[in-house]
Amino acid sequence: MIPKPNESNLDALRQQLDAATPQERLEWIRSLAKKDQALLFAHASGVVKVSDYHGEEGQVVINEGCNSLPAFNFFQKRVCVHEGRAQGYNENNIRWLIGPGHFLVRPSDDVEGEVWFDYYWKPEDAPEEFPTPTSNRRGISFFVYSNMIDVMRGVSEHVSIGRAIKNGKETENYFVLCRT
Repeated sequence: MIPKPNESNLDALRQQLDAATPQERLEWIRSLAKKDQALLFAHASGVVKVSDYHGEEGQVVINEGCNSLPAFNFFQKRVCVHEGRAQGYNENNIRWLIGPGHFLVRPSDDVEGEVWFDYYWKPEDAPEEFPTPTSNRRGISFFVYSNMIDVMRGVSEHVSIGRAIKNGKETENYFVLCRT
């Protein structure tokens, strides 16, 4: 069993996650409470790259996620390189209501070794497998995705931790991703 994160076990935790099966990693990220995710984000020191979230041009990679919100905790960030850009959207059971939340995956402007999921970006086009490109500034999407950047930090080879920055301010909303 993979232990919960604490300040003293992050190196050992990284090794256990790297050695775990995809199912074990998924079960682990889904077991983390908000306080675990906050601690993991605060102490994550692993480098993450844009290429950690996508495959070859045209291949859609699913990154399973679990967030710290009170409801609708499980989701996927689906990412694909399309026309030379890594772009993605959010798949979940309320996408019909809140929209797909299209984003651009890019290196952080602030910290080397971090990646941003940039929701300010509006795609002109999307891969065939993606929902139709829409603005994050319309309808319910405005309240969920507009003016947001997800800051990503590496935890292990397949696991990363993120924190939402909304309107330029850090939020207390965290999420863990596991590349499948």
